[in-house]
Amino acid sequence: MSVLKAREALVKASAKGEIFSSIATTAPNGVQSASFSDAMELDDGEGISEAVKVKMTEMSTILSKSRKKREVSCMSLYLAHWKLSDSLTSANLNSEEQISRYIQKKAFPVHMANAILCLDLHPSRENLTVTGGADNKKSEQAIHKIAAHSKKVTRVQFHPTQELLFSTSSDKTVKVWSTASGDNVYTFKDHRGEVTGVTLHATGDYIVSASHDKTWALHDLALGKCRKVVSDPSVTCGYSAASFHPDGLILGQSSFLYFKLIDLVAGTATVDKLVRVWDVKTQQNVVTFSAHPGEVNCINFSENGYYVCTAGGDGFKMWDLRKVAKMSGQAVPVKHFSGDGEGNDAVFDYSGLYLACAGATSLEVYHTKSLNQVLSLPKAHSKSLTGVRFGPDAQFIVTASKDRELKFFSS
Repeated sequence: MSVLKAREALVKASAKGEIFSSIATTAPNGVQSASFSDAMELDDGEGISEAVKVKMTEMSTILSKSRKKREVSCMSLYLAHWKLSDSLTSANLNSEEQISRYIQKKAFPVHMANAILCLDLHPSRENLTVTGGADNKKSEQAIHKIAAHSKKVTRVQFHPTQELLFSTSSDKTVKVWSTASGDNVYTFKDHRGEVTGVTLHATGDYIVSASHDKTWALHDLALGKCRKVVSDPSVTCGYSAASFHPDGLILGQSSFLYFKLIDLVAGTATVDKLVRVWDVKTQQNVVTFSAHPGEVNCINFSENGYYVCTAGGDGFKMWDLRKVAKMSGQAVPVKHFSGDGEGNDAVFDYSGLYLACAGATSLEVYHTKSLNQVLSLPKAHSKSLTGVRFGPDAQFIVTASKDRELKFFSS
């Protein structure tokens, strides 16, 4: 089954009917919608307008086609999409044998006043990392140390092509920063509770934030304003994170734990154990399934669009989205990786071949095809890991922990 068919399976799960539409759509009055440029003329900057939907759909179409070339390094595809590289030739993805030899190479003490709570690694500037902590600061490896928020920083994320950084906090705000100067560019104050997630759409023009107030919001970076705050009466627990699917047409969320978003369909995970998949266009829940016995701490999609990984108190689980769409509430994971019994964060590398898992103190890597364990470092940190990221082509791994250290692992 192709990636496109995998997404179509999720679409068919919606009682509302077709989620993914062609770029040219028909309005209720029977008039076919205009091109993106024409739609922009009618866009007043409010709501998830037709212009926004057209732009997202166009990007999804482009990315869906490019992802059929899975023999090409996924990192090359990623960099080409963001116009960071013109090459689609095979790159040097590290082998299982190379990753199995990873050891700690560097350790940096940061956020000395308190724990590191979140982490991101710049996708093209591999020497640039950002961390957020309970001491209300972000640290970009000595470039900037910013008193970013009045309360703890919960999530951080780089923009891959613009000198921008996004952060969320318990102070109920989302902030946009200049990575060049460290200055605050925008502050969004559209939530009534702790903001726990932020994610950038594949167009690079929008971010979504998620909050304990049981809402998610779409923000327009060009306009510097919130387009829409979305709530649903069926959601009884607050969201804990947010992340767009690579193509931006599927959205996953986790309530009070972790929330994920993709182009036009979404998914959530909540303290009531559930992961929900949403249609972003209609803001309707299309698939719901139980992921963990307790809270879902994170949800991350593979770059190829086939799989999603969740983390919770019983470890890590990898799910096939095609089977989830068919089985919904009866869905079972492809594999349950118990790890050290605690799942805090998990991320696929850009090729989708490796899955890195951050546990209570351990760092583990699994191969997503054979499902074999590639790397196990039981004592990667002295306290709970709070973040993990792969470097380009899985050449290294970076982790963050409540022990206040940022660490790099490679062979």
